[in-house]
Amino acid sequence: MLIQEAAHATIDPLVGTGADFKGVGLMDQAWLDAREADGRFISDYVEDFPNREDVAESFGAYLLLRQAPERIPVAVLQTIRRTIPHRIAYFDRMDREFYPAVGHASRASRSVGNGATVIHSRKSPGRGTPLRLEFEGPIPH
Repeated sequence: MLIQEAAHATIDPLVGTGADFKGVGLMDQAWLDAREADGRFISDYVEDFPNREDVAESFGAYLLLRQAPERIPVAVLQTIRRTIPHRIAYFDRMDREFYPAVGHASRASRSVGNGATVIHSRKSPGRGTPLRLEFEGPIPH
Protein backbone atom coordinates (compact mmCIF):
# COMPACT_ATOMS: atom_id res chain seq x y z
CA MET A 1 0.00 0.00 0.00
CA LEU A 2 2.87 2.36 0.76
CA ILE A 3 4.27 1.91 -2.74
CA GLN A 4 0.88 2.58 -4.30
CA GLU A 5 0.43 5.78 -2.30
CA ALA A 6 3.98 6.88 -3.11
CA ALA A 7 3.26 6.30 -6.80
CA HIS A 8 0.13 8.45 -6.49
CA ALA A 9 2.22 11.24 -5.00
CA THR A 10 5.19 11.04 -7.37
CA ILE A 11 4.33 9.33 -10.65
CA ASP A 12 0.67 10.25 -11.17
CA PRO A 13 1.55 13.94 -11.64
CA LEU A 14 4.09 13.03 -14.33
CA VAL A 15 1.54 10.97 -16.24
CA GLY A 16 -1.48 13.20 -15.59
CA THR A 17 -3.49 10.62 -13.67
CA GLY A 18 -4.62 10.02 -10.11
CA ALA A 19 -6.78 12.05 -7.77
CA ASP A 20 -6.07 15.26 -9.72
CA PHE A 21 -7.07 13.65 -13.04
CA LYS A 22 -8.18 16.46 -15.37
CA GLY A 23 -9.04 14.50 -18.50
CA VAL A 24 -7.59 12.06 -20.99
CA GLY A 25 -6.41 14.95 -23.17
CA LEU A 26 -3.95 15.98 -20.45
CA MET A 27 -2.49 12.51 -19.88
CA ASP A 28 0.89 11.45 -21.25
CA GLN A 29 0.11 10.00 -24.66
CA ALA A 30 2.82 7.37 -24.26
CA TRP A 31 1.00 6.05 -21.17
CA LEU A 32 -2.31 5.97 -23.02
CA ASP A 33 -0.64 4.13 -25.90
CA ALA A 34 0.92 1.60 -23.50
CA ARG A 35 -2.41 1.03 -21.76
CA GLU A 36 -4.20 0.58 -25.07
CA ALA A 37 -1.52 -1.78 -26.38
CA ASP A 38 -1.77 -3.89 -23.22
CA GLY A 39 -5.56 -3.98 -23.49
CA ARG A 40 -5.92 -5.22 -19.92
CA PHE A 41 -5.54 -4.03 -16.34
CA ILE A 42 -3.49 -5.44 -13.48
CA SER A 43 -6.57 -5.67 -11.21
CA ASP A 44 -10.34 -5.37 -11.20
CA TYR A 45 -9.98 -2.26 -9.03
CA VAL A 46 -7.89 -0.57 -11.73
CA GLU A 47 -10.38 -1.59 -14.38
CA ASP A 48 -13.09 0.17 -12.36
CA PHE A 49 -10.98 3.34 -11.89
CA PRO A 50 -8.40 3.34 -14.70
CA ASN A 51 -7.59 7.07 -14.78
CA ARG A 52 -7.16 7.24 -11.02
CA GLU A 53 -5.50 3.91 -10.15
CA ASP A 54 -3.77 2.44 -13.21
CA VAL A 55 -0.39 4.11 -12.78
CA ALA A 56 -0.10 3.45 -9.05
CA GLU A 57 -1.17 -0.19 -9.20
CA SER A 58 0.88 -0.90 -12.32
CA PHE A 59 3.94 0.67 -10.70
CA GLY A 60 3.58 -1.63 -7.70
CA ALA A 61 3.59 -4.64 -10.02
CA TYR A 62 6.54 -3.13 -11.90
CA LEU A 63 8.59 -2.81 -8.71
CA LEU A 64 7.85 -6.41 -7.77
CA LEU A 65 8.98 -7.53 -11.19
CA ARG A 66 12.16 -5.45 -11.21
CA GLN A 67 13.17 -5.58 -7.54
CA ALA A 68 12.38 -9.06 -6.26
CA PRO A 69 11.39 -11.47 -9.02
CA GLU A 70 12.91 -14.38 -7.09
CA ARG A 71 10.46 -13.75 -4.23
CA ILE A 72 7.34 -13.85 -6.39
CA PRO A 73 5.60 -17.03 -7.55
CA VAL A 74 6.33 -17.74 -11.22
CA ALA A 75 2.61 -17.59 -12.03
CA VAL A 76 2.40 -14.05 -10.62
CA LEU A 77 5.47 -12.94 -12.61
CA GLN A 78 3.96 -14.38 -15.77
CA THR A 79 0.66 -12.62 -15.08
CA ILE A 80 2.41 -9.26 -14.63
CA ARG A 81 4.49 -9.71 -17.79
CA ARG A 82 1.49 -10.85 -19.83
CA THR A 83 -0.93 -8.24 -18.52
CA ILE A 84 1.07 -4.98 -18.61
CA PRO A 85 4.15 -5.44 -20.84
CA HIS A 86 3.85 -2.02 -22.47
CA ARG A 87 3.37 -0.29 -19.13
CA ILE A 88 6.47 -2.08 -17.84
CA ALA A 89 8.38 -0.73 -20.84
CA TYR A 90 6.95 2.75 -20.13
CA PHE A 91 8.33 2.69 -16.58
CA ASP A 92 11.67 1.36 -17.87
CA ARG A 93 11.88 4.33 -20.26
CA MET A 94 11.03 6.98 -17.66
CA ASP A 95 13.87 9.38 -17.08
CA ARG A 96 13.70 8.78 -13.33
CA GLU A 97 16.02 7.09 -10.87
CA PHE A 98 14.19 4.33 -9.00
CA TYR A 99 17.37 2.98 -7.40
CA PRO A 100 17.70 1.21 -4.98
CA ALA A 101 14.28 -0.21 -5.78
CA VAL A 102 15.11 -0.59 -9.48
CA GLY A 103 18.47 -0.14 -11.13
CA HIS A 104 21.59 -2.00 -12.04
CA ALA A 105 24.10 0.70 -12.91
CA SER A 106 27.48 0.10 -11.35
CA ARG A 107 28.69 3.69 -11.61
CA ALA A 108 27.18 6.92 -12.84
CA SER A 109 27.81 10.59 -12.14
CA ARG A 110 26.09 13.93 -12.39
CA SER A 111 27.05 17.52 -11.78
CA VAL A 112 25.50 19.17 -8.72
CA GLY A 113 26.83 22.68 -9.29
CA ASN A 114 29.79 24.67 -7.99
CA GLY A 115 32.09 22.36 -9.92
CA ALA A 116 31.12 19.34 -7.81
CA THR A 117 30.12 15.98 -9.21
CA VAL A 118 28.27 13.26 -7.35
CA ILE A 119 29.53 9.81 -8.24
CA HIS A 120 27.02 7.08 -7.54
CA SER A 121 28.71 3.80 -6.75
CA ARG A 122 26.38 0.90 -6.25
CA LYS A 123 26.05 -2.81 -6.52
CA SER A 124 23.11 -4.68 -7.98
CA PRO A 125 20.04 -3.88 -5.91
CA GLY A 126 19.21 -6.14 -3.06
CA ARG A 127 18.35 -6.08 0.59
CA GLY A 128 20.62 -3.76 2.47
CA THR A 129 22.60 -2.69 -0.60
CA PRO A 130 23.69 0.87 0.17
CA LEU A 131 24.00 3.73 -2.25
CA ARG A 132 27.34 5.40 -1.71
CA LEU A 133 27.71 9.02 -2.72
CA GLU A 134 31.16 10.36 -3.43
CA PHE A 135 31.87 13.96 -4.30
CA GLU A 136 34.55 15.26 -6.64
CA GLY A 137 35.34 18.94 -6.28
CA PRO A 138 33.89 21.24 -3.64
CA ILE A 139 31.02 19.80 -1.63
CA PRO A 140 27.85 21.82 -2.29
CA HIS A 141 26.07 23.40 0.68
